[in-house]
Amino acid sequence: MIRNDMTEMVEKLEAIEAEVNAASRGSGNAGTNKEKTVRQWFVDNDLIESVLYLPENLFYNTSAPGIVLFLNKAKHKARQSKVLLVNASRIFEKGDPKNFIPPEGLDRIADTPSAGRKRKNSAVSSITLS
Repeated sequence: MIRNDMTEMVEKLEAIEAEVNAASRGSGNAGTNKEKTVRQWFVDNDLIESVLYLPENLFYNTSAPGIVLFLNKAKHKARQSKVLLVNASRIFEKGDPKNFIPPEGLDRIADTPSAGRKRKNSAVSSITLS
């Protein structure tokens, strides 16, 4: 069921899409984790261009860090089978009641994809912003 729904969704993708959710800490029914299954499907089908890990306490419905998945069903040949991981968890300022990313932090995050560093013997490029 999930695979059929995911396939239908991917067929409708025309460019890069973004999904913003709080980081999952394995919620789900005992013995199952549908979120993990969905994320694994995206990886197995090479649809994830990059993953952006956001600071904690940005959103009102949770204090968990946010994650943005950038999906692309038409990856450039040089990016196929590769994922860029961007850790922006330290780019924030304390706010009341929630933290926020200042404008200069947003600029740094936006400029990051071209600065990714490839891990040795890995299809994963990563960069940590501080």
